[in-house]
Amino acid sequence: MAAGAPPPAGHLTHGPRLPPRDRVITMLSPLRSETGCAALTLAARGIYVFPVPPGTKRSYVPWGTEASIDTLTIVDWWSRWPGASVGVACRLSGLVVVDLDGPAGMESWARLTAEHGPVFTCAVSTGRDNGGTHLWFQAGDARVPNSSGLLGPGVDVRGNVNRDGDGHGGMVIAPPSRHRSGRRYQWSGGSLATLPEWLATLSTPQKPVRLALPARTGVGTSPDRLLGSLVQVVMDATPDTDRNNRLFWAACRGAEHVAAGRLAEQVVVDALIGAAEAKGLPAGEAARTIRSALGRAVRA
Repeated sequence: MAAGAPPPAGHLTHGPRLPPRDRVITMLSPLRSETGCAALTLAARGIYVFPVPPGTKRSYVPWGTEASIDTLTIVDWWSRWPGASVGVACRLSGLVVVDLDGPAGMESWARLTAEHGPVFTCAVSTGRDNGGTHLWFQAGDARVPNSSGLLGPGVDVRGNVNRDGDGHGGMVIAPPSRHRSGRRYQWSGGSLATLPEWLATLSTPQKPVRLALPARTGVGTSPDRLLGSLVQVVMDATPDTDRNNRLFWAACRGAEHVAAGRLAEQVVVDALIGAAEAKGLPAGEAARTIRSALGRAVRA
């Protein structure tokens, strides 16, 4: 498939303002911009675009509010910046994009699809030196936040909301823009599919719930008792209780004990995965929930 060809599945959910065909040709004649023409093609499918300095992920305009499907606006932008890359605003476009970075990202994706089944959708090769792929999905009704590493090492998500559940979501670069490596982003096949439910669920961090520990766990409490209390929180889950919420809460508390030097991180991870498996959670899902909690503690 050509580098600048649009995703083959229809995504025309919005109606861009199109001037007469001869006027478009007149406007584009002096432009002679391959990326500008690609931006117009995406816009005609209802995908909101904006100009990006080549080889970067910055923007010439405030993309969260000004990304556009309007032909005249897009022609004006690429007349000013004919070499600009094509940025895509995920929220406005109704998209969620899974970013697989290098071998680690591909290995994580292989594990996910081995567990949940194969996924076929529109894909983009990014031009990274060690390989990279963007998987584009229609978001549907899902509200998926931006995340990094939540689905596994080397896997980022450019969602349709921010981490706080609101905001502009993420952005991605579309073909035939140039990567900072000098290579072009290229469509690598597939039709635009709706985000699978399992992927939407795993891409949404579990919100911690306030739970009382079974026993007081102060600074002077022994490591075994601290660990046992955290495990008990997970083991107390019932069919009517959100096991992931309990696991996330316990992992957050475990991260605090790790930071304070009271427990070893791997001991906490192994104990909580074992408890989660005993309550029926797959080990991979449990590990991702725990990793999300530990990562949140580090960022805090």
